[in-house]
Amino acid sequence: IIMVAYDGTDYHGWQEQIYDRTVAGTLQKSFEQVFGHPIKTVGASRTDAGVHACCQIARFYTNLSIDTTIMLRSWNGALPNDITLISLTPSPDYFHPQHNVVKKTYHYYFSSHRPLPFDSRYVYYYPYTFCIKKLEHNLQLFVGTHNFAAFCTGNFPTDITQCTVDSIVLIFDREREIYCIEVQGKRFLHHMIRRIVGAALKNASQDNYNHHAIIDALNQGIINYRLPTAPACGLILKKIIYERSPYE
Repeated sequence: IIMVAYDGTDYHGWQEQIYDRTVAGTLQKSFEQVFGHPIKTVGASRTDAGVHACCQIARFYTNLSIDTTIMLRSWNGALPNDITLISLTPSPDYFHPQHNVVKKTYHYYFSSHRPLPFDSRYVYYYPYTFCIKKLEHNLQLFVGTHNFAAFCTGNFPTDITQCTVDSIVLIFDREREIYCIEVQGKRFLHHMIRRIVGAALKNASQDNYNHHAIIDALNQGIINYRLPTAPACGLILKKIIYERSPYE
């Protein structure tokens, strides 16, 4: 099992692709370069292009008999600066990174002030005036079990698009003048969190929009193109909790 942190700015998401540079593809290529042995990684979350992670969990198989400390150090030494292996431990037989997830925590960062250079890759600059109370109210509309067909990419049956959002909290860092939207839930759809943020922000920014636009989209399951998708740069996978920890 590996825990990986990465800046997703220059990657076409986590999942390996034939022609595009991805995080999983880079991990696999660097492992083979160092150890002369191919691997395939399976990640807990297939983060989108440009999305970051502090704690992506992934599993891979190898029959190489190398001390994990040495493997971790050698593998890290071959990786680019925007990908870091935080830990590498033997995987229990029962563990699969996509199974038995209890909760995933994502943070979405944005600011109404131009971010400082060292924040700009991870914070969405939103230069429009918005009502904080309205934003908080809009975000709470998504909490609970809903059909998120209007807030995802792809055509899926209702049993797939029905998800439960456990909580959404808006946090403000006064020193850095950055807002954080913390979203927690067991499962999220492609672009779901970014569309939740985009819809809530736009609704809170314009007088001629009200929360019924969001309610209607949730109830009808129809994509409303007036409700935008927030940019990938602000989204970070922060934590994954399993029913049974693989580190026991």
